[in-house]
Amino acid sequence: MRRTSFILAIVMIMVTGGIFITAYTNKTKSIGSVLSTDIVTYIDRVPIVSYDYLGSIYVMAEDLRGYGFDVIWDKTSRTVSVTFPQDGHTENFTAEEKTALGIRQPGGKKIFDVYPADIKINFNGTILPDTENGAATAINADNKILLSFDVLGEHFGTMNYNDQQRTISLATPKDSLVSVESAVHFPEIELQYEETIPFDAVDFSISKSETAAADVDLGSEELMNHRDRYVISIISFTADDISAGKSKTYFLFSPALIDTFHLEAKKSEENAVTLETTQELVELQNANVLLSFQPTFLYETSLSLYTTDGKRVEDFPFPCFLSIDGKLYINASALAESLGMTHMLDLYGYGEGTFEKRDASL
Repeated sequence: MRRTSFILAIVMIMVTGGIFITAYTNKTKSIGSVLSTDIVTYIDRVPIVSYDYLGSIYVMAEDLRGYGFDVIWDKTSRTVSVTFPQDGHTENFTAEEKTALGIRQPGGKKIFDVYPADIKINFNGTILPDTENGAATAINADNKILLSFDVLGEHFGTMNYNDQQRTISLATPKDSLVSVESAVHFPEIELQYEETIPFDAVDFSISKSETAAADVDLGSEELMNHRDRYVISIISFTADDISAGKSKTYFLFSPALIDTFHLEAKKSEENAVTLETTQELVELQNANVLLSFQPTFLYETSLSLYTTDGKRVEDFPFPCFLSIDGKLYINASALAESLGMTHMLDLYGYGEGTFEKRDASL
């Protein structure tokens, strides 16, 4: 005779490397819902799937294994232990995988039901309380363990919240020691590089806008259909005292930049870049409104820029290249110097100005 048990059985098991809680009977009632979130979450600059529970961000315990964490279940003590070993390393996610993980999802869609659980959470040898800062340390979401990202950050690194871009990121101590490989691939130019050290922009206001060649019709149908071929994204860093001249504009290294300046790139050695152009004069117009900007990630790169006669363009105080939120930008002043041009741009980041070839006789 089949007997139906209404006793709550919570048993942790390892299934193909995952951590799950099983199983609740039909008598067990959900105590809440886990929702999708439009916040993009990162660990050491790599996106991770995250969820919203009662206004806080959570990640799956088992997913942390792909980001250098050790996650272990102790059946006897009914404890999930999380550590970050010194030799821990993030999986080699492909560019396509990173892009997929970083896609912003619409928030508010129900993903899981939440049920009670009697599991202990151990971070770096410390048993955590059930709640910290008003949020549950861990939750049972349809028999999967989700951990509070805030609590994870307090124990394993430095957290950065970016309200403007709706991102939250955790930088472990390993992040400052690891260079992240990246590249730009265009038919005309291909550059391999690494993100190296963070760029300190604490003393600057940052803004973003767009620029385009002065002869581009900003209202044309052609531009509307192929904006990436005509409009250059720009990011500007401006000191509080603008009269001090401490401001720099960076152009996104993009098809529009390549086409506008008729750029060609040569690499004489690894990470050494020389740019050339046949243009004598490039005139630029503002192509969008100026907005305050708060980057999530701001890193220097391994690239060095050289003039056509072999002189290295100085990287101080502003680097020739910056990786801003994973995209490569080039310093407008460095671009002009590398091309043998003088340049004049407005001081406020609108992208209006000119680049003109120097008189070789001078």
